Order: sequence, then structure tokens, then C-alpha cells
Amino acid sequence: VLQQDWRSRPTSHGPRRGLRPRVAARSVWARVEALQRNRAFIDAYRAARAAWLAGLSVVFPPGTYWLRRFASVVVAEPPRA
Repeated sequence: VLQQDWRSRPTSHGPRRGLRPRVAARSVWARVEALQRNRAFIDAYRAARAAWLAGLSVVFPPGTYWLRRFASVVVAEPPRA
């Protein structure tokens, strides 16, 4: 190790992992439920954004932050638990 040049680096690339987890949960069912909520948010957000870009007045799903903060869009209230 001491003989190595400090600027050297590996010439080959190691394998990358295939998973990119967005949700961690102990229970498989809790994880599936969280993934379904994420998918529902993304679907609602994409539909609202497409309509907004078309010039329509829309309400974005709860959890939309950037557009609410910087573009003054209307965001729905989160559901009560």
C-alpha cells in the first residue's frame, strides 16, 4: 500500500447494485403499502403537472413542496388520520 502512487485508482469498475430502495420497513406489507402510496402520489402529481403546464387550474397532491413554495400552486390538504 505504501508503494502505491497517491493518484492511482482502480482501472476496472466494480459491479453496481441493482436495488435502489426508496422505502425501508420491517414488515413486507408495510413496505408494499408505502410503495403503493408513493406510486399514487407520483401518478397524481404527474397528472396535475401536465394539466398545470397546459395552462389549466389544478390542485396538486399533498406533499408537493417546491411548486407550492416557488410557483404558488394550490396543494390539497393532507388526509386526516
